[in-house]
This record gives sequence, structure tokens and C-alpha cells, in this order.
Amino acid sequence: MRIQYKWYLFVLFFAFSSVMLGQEHKLANQYFNEGEYEKAAAVYQKLYKKTNNNEYYFTRYLDCLSNLDEYAKAEAEIRNQLNARPKDSQLYVM
Repeated sequence: MRIQYKWYLFVLFFAFSSVMLGQEHKLANQYFNEGEYEKAAAVYQKLYKKTNNNEYYFTRYLDCLSNLDEYAKAEAEIRNQLNARPKDSQLYVM
């Protein structure tokens, strides 16, 4: 009985976190589409860290930084990722 209880809690937590992540994704896209790059960058950065380095969120985050003319910050983020994943050739192109 105790195992079932833990299983239900796990499923409930997973469902809740998926819904919250989906809402944050929509919010970030809305900010990006409306040209509110500063707000979008904050949400995309948070999503990127939450999802264990999802490339889509990282690319959108860099797009926001580029639109804000924060090239030094974008370069620093790319260098951090290069240190973590030196074999990822896409990062060298960015």
C-alpha cells in the first residue's frame, strides 16, 4: 500500500511540473513574440537550466541576448557551454 502511495505522489508531481513547465514555455514565447526580450531571456534561461540544457531554450535565450545587444553575456554563456560540452560543434558556430 505504501508503494502505491509513493507512486501516486510521483505521478502527481510529474503532471504538475509538466503543466508548470508548459506555462512557462508559453509565457517565454509570448514575451519573445511581443519583443520583450529582457523578460523572455529570464524565462528562457530558467527553462534551460530546469530542463537539463535543452538546446531550443538555449538558442532562444541567446536570441534574446542578441536582440538586447548583450553580446558579451551571450559569449560568456556560449563559453560556459563549451567548457561543459567541448565536443558539441554547434556551439562553435554560435
